[in-house]
Amino acid sequence: MTGAAGFIGSHTAVELMATGHDVVGVDNFANSSPGAVERVHRLADGRFTFVELDLRDRTSLNELLRRRPVDAVVHFAARKAVGESVDIPLDYYDTNVNATLGLVSVMLERGVNRLVFSSSCSIYGEAESMPIREDAPARPTNPYARTKWMCEQILADVCQRHPDWQVTSLRYFNPAGAHPSGLLGEDPRGVPNNVLPYIAQVAVGRRAELSIFGDDYPTPDGTGIRDYIHVVDIAEGHRLALEALGEATGHRVINLGTGHGTSVRELLTAFSAACGRELPSRVVARRPGDVAELVADPSLARELLGWKATRDVADMCRDAWNFQRHNPNGYAETDRGGDRAVTTGDGDGEWRFGAGGGQPRLTVIGTGYLGATHAVCMAELGFEVLAVDVDTAKIDRLARGEVPFFEPGLDELLRSNLDSGRLRFTTSFEEVAAFGDVHFLCVGTPQQPGGQGADLSYLHGAVSALAPHLRRRCLVVGKSTVPVGTAADLAARLAAEAPGLGVELAWNPEFLREGFAVDDTLRPDRLVFGVASPGAEATLRAVYAPITDRHDTPVIVADFATAELVKVAANSFLATKISYINAMAEVCEAVDADVTTLARALSLDDRIGGKFLRPGVGFGGGCLPKDIRAFRARAEELGVGASLAFLREVDEINIRRRHRIVELARQAAGGALTGRVVSVLGAAFKPNSDDVRDSPALAVAALLADEGAAVTVYDPMAVENARRANPRLGYATSVANAVKGADVTVLLTEWAEFADLDPAALAEVVARRTVIDGRHALDPARWRGAGWTYLAPGRPAGGPTKPEAADATVAVPAPRQLTEDVTFRA
Repeated sequence: MTGAAGFIGSHTAVELMATGHDVVGVDNFANSSPGAVERVHRLADGRFTFVELDLRDRTSLNELLRRRPVDAVVHFAARKAVGESVDIPLDYYDTNVNATLGLVSVMLERGVNRLVFSSSCSIYGEAESMPIREDAPARPTNPYARTKWMCEQILADVCQRHPDWQVTSLRYFNPAGAHPSGLLGEDPRGVPNNVLPYIAQVAVGRRAELSIFGDDYPTPDGTGIRDYIHVVDIAEGHRLALEALGEATGHRVINLGTGHGTSVRELLTAFSAACGRELPSRVVARRPGDVAELVADPSLARELLGWKATRDVADMCRDAWNFQRHNPNGYAETDRGGDRAVTTGDGDGEWRFGAGGGQPRLTVIGTGYLGATHAVCMAELGFEVLAVDVDTAKIDRLARGEVPFFEPGLDELLRSNLDSGRLRFTTSFEEVAAFGDVHFLCVGTPQQPGGQGADLSYLHGAVSALAPHLRRRCLVVGKSTVPVGTAADLAARLAAEAPGLGVELAWNPEFLREGFAVDDTLRPDRLVFGVASPGAEATLRAVYAPITDRHDTPVIVADFATAELVKVAANSFLATKISYINAMAEVCEAVDADVTTLARALSLDDRIGGKFLRPGVGFGGGCLPKDIRAFRARAEELGVGASLAFLREVDEINIRRRHRIVELARQAAGGALTGRVVSVLGAAFKPNSDDVRDSPALAVAALLADEGAAVTVYDPMAVENARRANPRLGYATSVANAVKGADVTVLLTEWAEFADLDPAALAEVVARRTVIDGRHALDPARWRGAGWTYLAPGRPAGGPTKPEAADATVAVPAPRQLTEDVTFRA
């Protein structure tokens, strides 16, 4: 079906699917809306495949019909306004005639020989008598009518040359009305050329008054008379014509009409009755090309098709008003637009977002840390966003306004955007496919079980879940961190699983820092677009325009491979920098130097800088550890493993720092940890997060427990996640409870709460004043001044600057039982 998103095409698609037909629809949205396609999906249970396509692009049309063979064609696509055709006749000949030539040529090549053509009563022009029969002479009076007449002649000539062809041209009169559901109706771009949608827009307040083109026709009230026919009746007529094609070969012409004429003034009166108020109007000059009266003789349709119009003008006005009052801006609510189609790109790279307004509708696939943050922040930028996940419990929580992880500021933004209606959550990939213009892939790529490489199963699963439901052109954008080459594989997969739709892939890596993710999304330090076409680039620029219009954000445009490498290369560099300063800590320990002073001196060199040059227990989290391992594994696959061999040592240095903390704790406990009480401050891999994935803090806590220590962990936000990850450790609800009776206190996550601790107050509850500062977050002088032995990796050992309290002895105390207010699980 060509023109499947148009007024008559969309209604006919619903009718065909309701009667068991599968429909492949195409449209270029020149005078239609993607919103109509979505409404068709909502109304019809049948199979409806939609492709954004211009019929003059014969190559793409041929490829579509090669991939998705059809049995017959219903051809609606055309420009269709009488007055406009007088102003731009060449556009009408190019669109209407050339599109039909292209369609017929491809049909011949693909062996399709059955066609129903959407023609027009305007071919008759000034008829000699009323009602008009099919054998009335053709007297087209305007370019639009002449294009329809030419198309009929083309089809007749093709049938003459190819005797097996079966073609019916339906000359219907004046389509009006809407689907009785109120979901489908007539929503022309700009000022309507047809009278009924103009009246409806007056009724809903979009237009001030109806302009009646002439009141001096030779008719009873001086206004033009037309045979208005309900669009649902027309849809039924097309369905019957399609089903009757096998009854005869060749080309035949059939009128669709009611046989009754209604003047413009009579139509205005009927619509005023339907909407309950009198509508204003004024008379203006006639339009060139208009005729006084057009009324059909529909008897041939009854004879050949068994068809008769059953809905009258009152039905048309009622249904048209029902659509307009529920959709005052037409499909703008669905399309995010107004009267003008907005495109990005040029030529073959053109993308179109709805009926105008310029904003695509976004979906986010995966609602983990990355996906939920991206969905909320893009809604905050003003987009309509629909996020999907297979985890029903997670979706339910997000839909209630609950963020399933801790990220500062995100919960408030989630609730406000849910309240605004811009943000929704679902478990339906079908709903997501129908909704979105741009689909962001935000699923996890964890380390493979038992291997070093990335597990891409979730990513491929997301593409396979989405692709079968796609019905129109869209952009799928990967944000997950992946091995180089993944994007090219996924692009090929999309082409295979959603063929002929013009679905394209782009790669747009994320650079979020946990604890700062909202700011990093709304005010990123750079944007990277991995694209394969100008249209994809323009689409991403449109998506991120609210950011780039407000901030001087650099945009890097690259190919797929470079975009993929940017993220893993950045993470590998940061990991290397962290492991470098921790390697220096090992050297400092060997010579009793101070790594923090060394780091400060290095940071003053602007070629080095101070970021990520903080020594300590090493890096962790869901990104850096698994990303450097996957990068190294991919380099081995590509035959360039030697280039990234240093990442193995980066990883090993990082792991060694965890064991170094355990060594310090063992030394502080007198050489053995068995039976000693150790307090661990911190479980999250970094502050301002509840993420315990590959957390150095939790790993060290587990190593301490492995050596026989009774370990109690406290973290301001991550206790429950830590408990799930390692239930054999003890957990406390406060610092005071965690350190009560502790022989050794170990700080492993640099929360501000820990840095601000009062060492004198804490000294009253511990068994021994020994602290290991694994993150260099404490003031050594302050703690030593309060009688503590302060230890930190890479720093000279130092005891208190004054004697400890009398109850603290040099000898290591005997093991003690845990206090009652600490939860411990064996």
